[in-house]
Amino acid sequence: MRINRLKKYPNISFKKGPNWFSIKTEYLNEILDFNNSIFMHSFCADELFIQTILNRFETQQINSKDDNAQALRYIDWHRGGPYVFTINDVDELKKNLNTNYAFARKVVDPEVIDRIFNLE
Repeated sequence: MRINRLKKYPNISFKKGPNWFSIKTEYLNEILDFNNSIFMHSFCADELFIQTILNRFETQQINSKDDNAQALRYIDWHRGGPYVFTINDVDELKKNLNTNYAFARKVVDPEVIDRIFNLE
């Protein structure tokens, strides 16, 4: 179709990254106040717009090529797409409490959470 929407924005340095991310609350206004429609009607814009908007804060980002580490999420892509943690994985999940991960993805059984935090 030969449509080049980027030529209108020569001063923007486009970045990409995971759509699962964690940010400091001080950056929320940067995102909410961004009034550029360049990402409208885009394919996979969720993997572009946050990283592009916050690019000027690059020195404060987690320096890792691992998307899971950048997103502070414990995700197992090797055993599934992603793997769903079960009761059998409670010990593994407990080992990751208070580490570099803020969240675990995919825990769907509430009993797993109860056992991790000894709520039973």
